Amino acid sequence: MMRRALIVFVTLFAPYVLAPAALAEFGIKEAEVEFLTEDGSVATQAGSHPFAMRTILNFNTKPEPVLGFEVPDGSLKNLKVSLPPGFVGNPTATPYCPGEVFNINVSNCPVASQIGVADVLAGSLEETRVGLYNLPPLPGMAARIGFKALGVPINVLLKVRTSYPYNVIASVENVPEITPFYGSTLTIWGTPADPGHNDDRICQGGSSCSAGVAEAPFLAMPRSCQGTLPTIFEIESWEEPDAWITDTVNSIGTTGCSKLDLLPAISSQPSVSAAETVSGLEFKIDIDDEGISDPDGMAQSDLKQAVVTLPEGVTANPGAANGLDACSPGEFDAEELVMLAGMACPGASKLGSVEVETPLLEGALLKGDVFLATPRDNPFGTLMALYMVIREPERGVLVKLPGKIETDPQTGQLRTTFGGAPYEVPQVPFSHLRFHFREGDGAPLVTPSACGTYETEAVFTPWANPDNPYTTTATFQISSGINGGSCPSGTAPFDPGFEGGSVSNSAGSYSPFYLRLTRSDGEQELTRFDSVLPPGVTGKLAGVERCSDAAIAAAEARSGREELASPSCPAGSQVGRVLAGAGAGSTLTYVPGRSTWPGPSPGTRSQSRS
Repeated sequence: MMRRALIVFVTLFAPYVLAPAALAEFGIKEAEVEFLTEDGSVATQAGSHPFAMRTILNFNTKPEPVLGFEVPDGSLKNLKVSLPPGFVGNPTATPYCPGEVFNINVSNCPVASQIGVADVLAGSLEETRVGLYNLPPLPGMAARIGFKALGVPINVLLKVRTSYPYNVIASVENVPEITPFYGSTLTIWGTPADPGHNDDRICQGGSSCSAGVAEAPFLAMPRSCQGTLPTIFEIESWEEPDAWITDTVNSIGTTGCSKLDLLPAISSQPSVSAAETVSGLEFKIDIDDEGISDPDGMAQSDLKQAVVTLPEGVTANPGAANGLDACSPGEFDAEELVMLAGMACPGASKLGSVEVETPLLEGALLKGDVFLATPRDNPFGTLMALYMVIREPERGVLVKLPGKIETDPQTGQLRTTFGGAPYEVPQVPFSHLRFHFREGDGAPLVTPSACGTYETEAVFTPWANPDNPYTTTATFQISSGINGGSCPSGTAPFDPGFEGGSVSNSAGSYSPFYLRLTRSDGEQELTRFDSVLPPGVTGKLAGVERCSDAAIAAAEARSGREELASPSCPAGSQVGRVLAGAGAGSTLTYVPGRSTWPGPSPGTRSQSRS
């Protein structure tokens, strides 16, 4: 995914203003982007490796009476090219030309490091062809390529956009004003070691030779078929800095998406194998995509959406909320590429971690965090949601995705969704994704209450064929009871704990009354309870305000946060307090509440609501 690569297109030197004559209009005269097959026809097959990508960029010119020919109409300072989403490359497909070699004597660059040619139109309208080389990336860059013209090294920096659609952006910064520059044609080879490029290779003592290394694809076409492929050019002149000029070129779109597969395998394993026990989770997605590295093959489709449904019986652990914070939408938006921990999403809102590997960056491991989103106040308005933040400052990669968590109303199963409009998963291939929920007392899940085999289901929607999702499953075993005991059998026990009594035992005195109910792990859930006070214990309701049915209905329709901030029932109706603790294991989350008097109901002398 992420530091992939590239293509690029570049410009080089800025026009040298030869006379103080008024500028006509600095701008783009011609811009064109083509993806080509070996015979020169347009390459359109989605997921394939084109023979070459050719980018043409020429600038406006104006007459120069003294010289008698056209000259550039301004001096280029900065150039940015936003490449089509899904168009990627592999900077590790060829060796690098070391930076010091490239800067001092480019002819000593390894032959295999050449990835194309640049035809530069500069000076007095003379076109010069030079080699284009793969260079070691600078910090914060996904990749770097470059060429040398008129003895000056030109670096093209490739970054991954840090927001949707996470496409590659090529830039040339602070172009030197050395000679009039009219434009350039940049040709990047899809598979640099292909013998079909031998005649264009810059070699010692000649211009035709072999790369001398195995063929490996450098470029890959997008793995979706959604119309034309847009490339956005942005230019800025030295004469008018900050006055950016933009032009969009639409290349012929990709076809043949029905030929692309998406066949991921998953594994899903809780951190414990005991029943009804707090647990973390290890969830993995593995994609074996041979076509991404096969010059004659086609890459698999990228993943657009993933919907993972945990087995029935796996529940959220309320006890995980003890000491847990949440990340607000503003804090999530504030997550940046380089920042100290806790400066955006609070550290106490972290639930787990994520690791990603991509075939485009062999040996690289992209790491990230998973945060709990603020209940209700998240992009989905749900009680539970997640934020995934993948950050790799060394390569300039930042990916942020919200995930929705829902509970099936029939089975109670937890279903998590990443992707889907408007939060699609980026069009970037990955080979492995490992999602880890923390374990221990504050783990966010509780395992099923019985031993057996449990199945996790994942539904993956591909970018290539969104109407044909792929479903796969993974199983895990629950093999013991709580604390490693024997597996539960038959009907679960039901033996709740109960304590009750007044603070004072003096006859005829007023006293608070306390009642405590408890339930142990592995027992049946309580659905209701009734309490009968001892004979002679009475309550004084005189002067107690009533909480109306309308106020009670209003409270039931609000969130707990809203009700705590502004209670629906009047303060005078409160007759007591409630403290409820929920969770599994030794750590519970306690939530305070109020008991209010709604007035007598039919057949009773009194009641209270909490």
